[in-house]
Amino acid sequence: MDLAALRDAWVAVCAAAANGRFTLVISSSELRLEASDELSVESVVPIFEVSGLNAGDAYHLDLAEDSFAALAVGDLPEHGSMVIDDFIAEEGFTGILRLEATFTIQCPLTLTAVGIDALTNDPVAGTPVDPRTIRTAVSAIRTFAGEDGAIGYPLSTLQIVGEEARGMSPQACLSVTSDRFKSMELRFRQSCAKPFNVLLGQLKPDRTKLIANETSFVLYDGSIRVTLPGASALPEWPVQKDEIGHIQVAAADFSDAVAIVALQSTARDAQTILQIDEMSDELTLSVAVPGGAATVSCPLLPAIRSQSARIEIPFYAQTLAMFSSPNPEALQIRISSTSMVIEQTAPHEHRKMLIAAYRPQNNYR
Repeated sequence: MDLAALRDAWVAVCAAAANGRFTLVISSSELRLEASDELSVESVVPIFEVSGLNAGDAYHLDLAEDSFAALAVGDLPEHGSMVIDDFIAEEGFTGILRLEATFTIQCPLTLTAVGIDALTNDPVAGTPVDPRTIRTAVSAIRTFAGEDGAIGYPLSTLQIVGEEARGMSPQACLSVTSDRFKSMELRFRQSCAKPFNVLLGQLKPDRTKLIANETSFVLYDGSIRVTLPGASALPEWPVQKDEIGHIQVAAADFSDAVAIVALQSTARDAQTILQIDEMSDELTLSVAVPGGAATVSCPLLPAIRSQSARIEIPFYAQTLAMFSSPNPEALQIRISSTSMVIEQTAPHEHRKMLIAAYRPQNNYR
């Protein structure tokens, strides 16, 4: 067998291994690693020769997650072999699997099932997608998911639908719209985001297809198959009412100001006060610190400036600190008494982030 392919398959299943275990399926036609928790993974390893197995049967072996950890250390020889001494094809059999190359790995196994050999075929239907693009989208929105039922909506969903990637919570929402997301449709629970992002890094960009089913989404590149349980659709984007200010700032200036004030806000429920005086050419962000307040300013750009009165709005410091953007284009900020919406248009995407003002109980409406 190809040891590099086995290593890659092991890395993939470790992302979804529940309780530190995974399944190794051996048949006369393929070797497959499987694991499942909230999402499931199957990864196929090419094999060149099989002996000692009944044709047409598939043997499911339970192994510890770290069984092949040595494959991730140092350079690998090109090929290796697996040996199970005194193998008995009966459920409950326990033994030792030896992986032999220029080294030997030994790991305990338990035969949990004997089934029918089923080769994993490339699905006929499916939309070609770039897993790197999906990974970028998931990385942007994954921290913005909320809890289901918090305000009557299923907010634990992360979704990429209609060229838009979106995550929502009562305190903050993020929308990233890009033609790079065209033809993508994914809705899944935020709890799957971390292992899913790991697996997206394993899928081959030039071979990956996305298949949407009634209850799940499948990504498959011919070797690795990732199955994500579907999730409920997110609600519509919150409507911002009674705008009291519309300003423009440089992205770098605002990012620096947010980062500086975030370092000063040590309390979990700390508030950051956004303030703009009518005659001022800058906004200030301040947070309470022992003995006073830490304040940082950000220059306003003259291109856009609309303000009906002095603005002084409190925000959760931790929520405001979630703001980030990889793009240098200027930000437009619309402010109401209940929220702030930050928008940015770059050559290949449009970003919109809503941050709710500090209140004892935040709501969208």
